[in-house]
Amino acid sequence: MLWYKSNLAHRFAVTIDQDNGVVESLTVFPDGLYDAEGIDGKCIVDPIDSSPSLSGTVEVTIVQELPSPETTAYLQRMEEEKRNRQHGAATDNRSFIAKYWMYIVPVVVFMVISSFMSGEDGGGQ
Repeated sequence: MLWYKSNLAHRFAVTIDQDNGVVESLTVFPDGLYDAEGIDGKCIVDPIDSSPSLSGTVEVTIVQELPSPETTAYLQRMEEEKRNRQHGAATDNRSFIAKYWMYIVPVVVFMVISSFMSGEDGGGQ
């Protein structure tokens, strides 16, 4: 029934293992069952052809192995930072504003907006 409702138009997605040439997955997606209409986003059903013809699209994807993370370099860097912290070599010499500006700016903006809003309320009376 689903084949007929989609006017016999389907999209086939095949995933193949690059090393062994084995099919990992085969997925079938019916095309054209619903189309979005306008900005409202309402879906309408496409009309069914009286004599549909078989059509399809095949999409082949090859599975590739992802590179492994550089755990050795990361662990060495973490050990070095730990040693530096223990010896006191990594002290932060930035000013108070330079360290905490990201917390100060939202508080200042909030205070400015709240004082502006309270000024509007008090000015009308």
